[in-house]
Amino acid sequence: VKANVLQGTYPLSTVTLFYTVDGGEEQIKAAVDEGEGIWVASFGQHPGGTEIPWRLVAIDEQDNEALWPQDGGWLSFKVIEPGPIVAWGENWFGQCSVPSPNTGFVAIAAGSEHSLGLKSDGTIIAWGNNDYGQSDVPEPNSDFISLSAGRYHSLGLKSDGTIVAWGAGQAGLSGFPHYGQCNVPVPNADFIAVSGGQYHSLGLKTDGSIVAWGGNAWGQSNVPVPNAGFVAVAAGAHHSLGLKSDGTIVAWGLNMYGECDVPDPNDDFVSVAIGTYFSLGLKSDGTVVAWGSNANGECDVPLPNADFVAIAAASSFGLGLKSDGTIVAWGNCTSGQCDVPLPNENYLAVSAGWYHSLALKYPEPLYSVTLNLDMSYTTGFDPETDLVYVTGTFAGFWPIPGTDPDNQLMTRVGETMIWTKTFLLEEGDYEYKYFLNDGWDGGEWAWEPNREITVAGDMVVNDLWGYLEFPDVIDVPTLAGLRAMPPGEMIFRYTGEAVIVAMPGQSVVVPYIYSDFEENSNVTFAGWPNSPTVVANPYPSGINTSTHVAQWQRSADPIAHAYALLDGKLDFSQQQIFRFKIWSPIACEVRFKVEDKTDHTIAFEVSQNVSDTEQWVELTYDFSGAESGMYDKIVIFMDFLSSADNIFYFDHVTGPPYEGAVKTGSYTFNSGIKDRGPNRNRKFIQDETAAIFIFDAPGNITTSYNLYDVMTNVTGQIEVLNNMVRFLPTQNAPEALGNTPVEPYEYTLTEVTPGDQAKLIKFINVTFQGIEAGEVFDVGQNYTLTDGTNTFVLRTMFWDEDYIGMEIPHGAVNITGVVTQFHDDMQITPRFAADIEVQPEGITLNIKVILEGAFSPGDATLMRTTLNADVPLSQPYAPGLPYFGNNNPKWYYAGDESVDVMPANAVDWVLVELRDAAAANQATVALAKQAALLLNTGHIVGIDGQPLVFDVEIEQGLYVVVYHRNHLAVMSSQALTEVGGVYTWDFTLALDKAYVREERAAYQNGQKPLPGGGFFGMYGGDGDGDGQVLLQDLLNVLNPQSGQSGYRAGDFDLDGQVLLQDLLNILNPNSGLGTQVP
Repeated sequence: VKANVLQGTYPLSTVTLFYTVDGGEEQIKAAVDEGEGIWVASFGQHPGGTEIPWRLVAIDEQDNEALWPQDGGWLSFKVIEPGPIVAWGENWFGQCSVPSPNTGFVAIAAGSEHSLGLKSDGTIIAWGNNDYGQSDVPEPNSDFISLSAGRYHSLGLKSDGTIVAWGAGQAGLSGFPHYGQCNVPVPNADFIAVSGGQYHSLGLKTDGSIVAWGGNAWGQSNVPVPNAGFVAVAAGAHHSLGLKSDGTIVAWGLNMYGECDVPDPNDDFVSVAIGTYFSLGLKSDGTVVAWGSNANGECDVPLPNADFVAIAAASSFGLGLKSDGTIVAWGNCTSGQCDVPLPNENYLAVSAGWYHSLALKYPEPLYSVTLNLDMSYTTGFDPETDLVYVTGTFAGFWPIPGTDPDNQLMTRVGETMIWTKTFLLEEGDYEYKYFLNDGWDGGEWAWEPNREITVAGDMVVNDLWGYLEFPDVIDVPTLAGLRAMPPGEMIFRYTGEAVIVAMPGQSVVVPYIYSDFEENSNVTFAGWPNSPTVVANPYPSGINTSTHVAQWQRSADPIAHAYALLDGKLDFSQQQIFRFKIWSPIACEVRFKVEDKTDHTIAFEVSQNVSDTEQWVELTYDFSGAESGMYDKIVIFMDFLSSADNIFYFDHVTGPPYEGAVKTGSYTFNSGIKDRGPNRNRKFIQDETAAIFIFDAPGNITTSYNLYDVMTNVTGQIEVLNNMVRFLPTQNAPEALGNTPVEPYEYTLTEVTPGDQAKLIKFINVTFQGIEAGEVFDVGQNYTLTDGTNTFVLRTMFWDEDYIGMEIPHGAVNITGVVTQFHDDMQITPRFAADIEVQPEGITLNIKVILEGAFSPGDATLMRTTLNADVPLSQPYAPGLPYFGNNNPKWYYAGDESVDVMPANAVDWVLVELRDAAAANQATVALAKQAALLLNTGHIVGIDGQPLVFDVEIEQGLYVVVYHRNHLAVMSSQALTEVGGVYTWDFTLALDKAYVREERAAYQNGQKPLPGGGFFGMYGGDGDGDGQVLLQDLLNVLNPQSGQSGYRAGDFDLDGQVLLQDLLNILNPNSGLGTQVP
């Protein structure tokens, strides 16, 4: 941050600003030249986050002195550090998709459907809707110090006091939405603040006056007299606010809901913000005052109303930034604009758009992450000519390899076979991948799968690439991070508590878990003079989030220690590494010792140092050179030879096995085999190691798999070799179809001994049901299966086909038998039993709803069909169709539903959406949508005239949402119930049939009681399809269409004409209401 500016107004005064930094008091004098001017004080270089206490002394021409604060105390502000922008809410136009790199921003502005960010270098970045050029920042894009976003236009203030405006309302343009809001009046000079409204703009001058231009239908551009003494401005949809230097607010323009009636006492305000029909003011005591329309709770500032330091407002919601860096949001949240992303902390500024929100966040610390790639095992690689690239999510996206050499090309380390690249990254999870030369082929990544890292501090990652000729025994930790990638062969990626990879014909040594102080506590730790105790992990973070750990309090004795006695002698022939995790309050030496429990002189010990305190670290002890068969006790000295009695925590002690030890521990492996093209070559190969089994209890072996694109119906032999286990297939696995991830299948083999036969069974889905034992399918034939009650048709499959399936009736089925699958001339017959619940083919809906505008009380049918002849034959909700006032509802649907002839009893098209959730307030994601016809009886039918059918799978409760082009959408208040295979919901029967958001229940229902009593329907009047009935439905939809006939958005009563009664009977009574659909 080069400068930070404070400003204020003192008439005919010399102002001295006193401030302190690092305890030293300094001062700046800023003279006001003439009149009631603005003084400005600029600080020099100060690091971001610096708290600067300050106070003012103003002396006028008569030597009268004024203090601020009056008690002579100190105020403070924090220097903004350039940081990232966080965006949330409606993202239809990408207004929440902040461009990369998302760093270095110092100011933000949210418009209706676009967003602006000011960088520390004085440039503006714009993104989102650009229908009117509001996101095309004019050149030269430099020297900006402030910005503002209107509905369809943007404003930028330059350091020379001029305003740059772009978007709707430029010179020479007229008609909606061009109202001159970009025509900055002459002289364009001496401005110190700007604000963009819906169709007008405001600029604050150095002399404290306000300049207004653009739309003035409601007097929003008529600045009241005296036009002087202003220090801040805010432009809204149809009204404006100005903050004076004496802390009072002046409001002018439309006052339909009292939005210009500033509440008493009108004093002590320090900031203003403006919504469509409401206003906000921030007081010097940190409270927020709100007035105007409260149709969506936008004036209900949440408690406690205190400690606010900044405010923002938009269409019908408000944002407040608290002094602790958290954001509070209230009001309309139809698009999630009030759902502040977590963690809600370290925010510096806020801005509210029409249906989205922006916040500037304190930048996360950057950590140095060095990737070292060992190419020693790669065949066909020439280190003198071949290039190595790395790409990934480091910048928030996956750039194509080679397109950004500075950030992708790795550097060779001297004459070694190591290539390296260092990144500065924020804390978080990242994926990345390596490439050789032209490894990008336009659609497929290179052979290896994505690698993953978690950054929590500076780190060095050592990776391998290539086909490895492993020794017979491999110590597990040496393979951490390995991804084997022999081109043309198979690729495995195993992840879990330890990374273990076995290549063809090889075995892997699994470390013995001495104790994790939970389910795997195979030895008991004692101590001298104090023994450890098992406690809840007091610091579950970083590399150790386990539930329980050991706590040990050191005594003053220099050789105090913890120890465990073993039932047999240690065996170092296969493995020589001990490891454990430790949390130490101090930097110290930690010694690990093995000894004979009867003769302490027979011993071997290794020391390590802990340098990172008060966090979990892992210590590794290499006992290479130690002899097997000599030691049966392990000893840990924490803070060796010290006399301080500190408390230490340790966990997950592993190492070489000892005689008689049985391996324990639960491990889960995720295995992925690379797809080499559609429906090609996904298999386990005969005589190559296909799986690794890990002991999880004495005598038991368990493997858990997540396999993608692989069916593992493989029979093989288990080998048990001195605490090592491997699985060797005796035949090839069949090829697999599809790209759908499958759930883990767990297979347990008990009483394992060398030579036992094992069978791994994996199903892509439960389509293979039982047949007679031993039966073999003929290629290409269909087979009828039965469980005695239900009949099934099962089709055989080939590896190069994309069809797997069977036809079964709805209901629960249990079948036991044999399935046979083919791969060329090979067959495998695994046995299994399956319990399945089969969904019917499609979900049938019987839904009933009334549109307020077409309701006909007392008639045999519920609604008039007056509009029938004008209703289009194709569904009207597709993008680009002229049936909406602003042609931009956020629930656009591009389906191809149409009819040849409109049924005579059809009222209009509606859009029906299914949602799946555990509770109504969680039903926010659509499963499926269909355009359908609403009949005059209230029933909704498909284009075939029958009840709607959706091809969906229900996992939780099923909710239905009904949309209409100029009525407010409704959602079922409860999950639909099934009767006879049909899901039924009748909105017309009761008010509570429509869902109501908890925060709105006090002032609005989900639907409307209709005249005559007994029926309830959807609120009319939402001509622009934005989910609210507001003034713009009148200005932008009904007024321009007034007197027109046909299929019009402004025809709220659906009689084929846009007339005064649409305003009087529908729009006005419903004004200020919004949809309750979450």
